[in-house]
Amino acid sequence: MKLQVSVRIYKCSIDGGEQVGGDYALMDLSDLDDGQCYSLRATVQNNGNHALKLHDVCVCVDDMEPWGWADFSLEAGQSTVLVVPPGNAARFMGLGTHTSAWYANGEVIETRDFLVTDGSSWAERLVLEQNYSDVSEKLSGKLAPYVGGFYDIPATARVRRLSVDVKADFAPRGTYCCTANWNIDLSHYMGRGIDAQTYFHGVGGYCGLQVLSDGRRVSILSLWDVMCVDSGGRRNTIRASLLYSNGMSISDEFDNEGTGVHCLVPYEWETGKWYRVTVKCTLSKNDHTLIEQWITDLSSGEDTLQCIYDTNLVSSSMMAPIAMFLEDFDAAYAGETRTMEVRNVSYYVEGYLPKRVASLQMNARVGEYAGRYAFGTAGEKAWMITSGKGEDWVFGGKGQVGGNYRMG
Repeated sequence: MKLQVSVRIYKCSIDGGEQVGGDYALMDLSDLDDGQCYSLRATVQNNGNHALKLHDVCVCVDDMEPWGWADFSLEAGQSTVLVVPPGNAARFMGLGTHTSAWYANGEVIETRDFLVTDGSSWAERLVLEQNYSDVSEKLSGKLAPYVGGFYDIPATARVRRLSVDVKADFAPRGTYCCTANWNIDLSHYMGRGIDAQTYFHGVGGYCGLQVLSDGRRVSILSLWDVMCVDSGGRRNTIRASLLYSNGMSISDEFDNEGTGVHCLVPYEWETGKWYRVTVKCTLSKNDHTLIEQWITDLSSGEDTLQCIYDTNLVSSSMMAPIAMFLEDFDAAYAGETRTMEVRNVSYYVEGYLPKRVASLQMNARVGEYAGRYAFGTAGEKAWMITSGKGEDWVFGGKGQVGGNYRMG
């Protein structure tokens, strides 16, 4: 189809939908007057030589239920404007970056990311130092603070799939944006009189996006060994086996903080962009649990399978507690600012529709760390920021107290 599509942000009245301004770069809620809201409009033009019949015309924002328009035709050279009514626009007014995908005749004809803000930014939430990128300052070998949270997922849930949208606006070398750190279901073994444990008492793996110390950008999937002792005292270690990796990956064993395997796969993720990190559990023909890691570039919609492991565990799955965190893993770069935001945290339990995580328990670890940190939620997303310099940004240098935070 020879369609040219231009998507614009406009400001309108809530009651009648009358346009009062248009072509905004973002949706700044602090700039709205009483009775106003933002919405989207798409100009669709037929640049072909023949008329086009368009059907199943709709727009979908962040995997929400789509809303659409009646079928219509466009003569050659003709254009029309598709307007999202204010009542529908209210559904995607949560703070953060959103992705709209516009469809016609079963195809994506345009995508547009847009930012909803309340006038705040990292610089306004926290007073960032002008020299945050100066890493020459000695920090006594300490890392920047570690901030994380636990998703509100029932302890009884056997999670077969977990997806998290993540964005980092500041990601210097030595940054780990971990989207999921899960426990593993070992009930198959425990129910047969086998004592099965991992180094962290049930933690089975974690995954996310990293910037390595040499500047390379990768995805990471790590799986811990499972140590088994049967009723006769016989010991056995179950270690995962790599089945597939995308490109020139780094696949290796690790022996710090327990033992296991990990796969670091090149992925040129960019700061300021949203990505979806998905982990899937499937069963092989011999009932072994396979774990796949996928990355989706939400600006292009491209899905990439990064790696697949055979856990060599029988009939297993992910289970709560499932956490996320922002980490500095190289003290040489601790003085820089790091940020991480997550949203659209969804999990699947076999046989059921996906469930959306609505809250999380957030906290920070200081102790062996040094510097500043803060965290919270804004609309549907959770945010966190750290730096190895100075004192804590909030609460008079005593450190922000953790607690339960709503998402949405």
